Amino acid sequence: MVTRRSGPRTDLIRFVVAPDSTLTPDLAENLPGRGLWVLASRAVVETCGLEKVVSRAARRKLSVPDRLADRLEGLLLTRCQNLLGLARRSRAAAGGFGAARDAVMTGNAALLLIARDSAGRDGWELARRAQSRSVRVSRVLDATEIGAALGRERQVYVAIGPGSLADRLGRDLHRLSGFRRMPVAGVKTDKEEAAEDDGDAIRVFAQER
Repeated sequence: MVTRRSGPRTDLIRFVVAPDSTLTPDLAENLPGRGLWVLASRAVVETCGLEKVVSRAARRKLSVPDRLADRLEGLLLTRCQNLLGLARRSRAAAGGFGAARDAVMTGNAALLLIARDSAGRDGWELARRAQSRSVRVSRVLDATEIGAALGRERQVYVAIGPGSLADRLGRDLHRLSGFRRMPVAGVKTDKEEAAEDDGDAIRVFAQER
């Protein structure tokens, strides 16, 4: 509605109109009513003309919540962490550098998460190998955010096995990236990351045949 361009649903966020005429995010895309689709972008959501645009599209006066972009970032972060927790419980996650690398190299990973505050060169090499094997790579969450989802203080590397869970998480991470500020500057060396990430690695990856 704002950019007047069409795009894949993976790049968009659906909104609906609440009974009180408030623009309401529908991240699960299952709320009743006509969907109003906006690009998953902080710049687009924060545009000063958003309220006017959505009101014109809905043909009624709508109100846009304050700090909507921040709210969307928080909601998407919660969704991503919930999906990571589900991956851990369903044994579809391989946490720690060694386990994540093995999953990538053996073709048992569809999605690789590397903490955005990671500075180690090993992470970039692992990302390069993952991409060469058509494994999607995400650097959207930081180590504490990943760790919180997996029951740890920090986690730098996590591989997710193939399946709908990886697809859903990949989409939400992609949408979340549109609302994140500049990447966190990395402060950990490869040696520090290896000691921190593999010391208590979550080796709960289950192959999907």
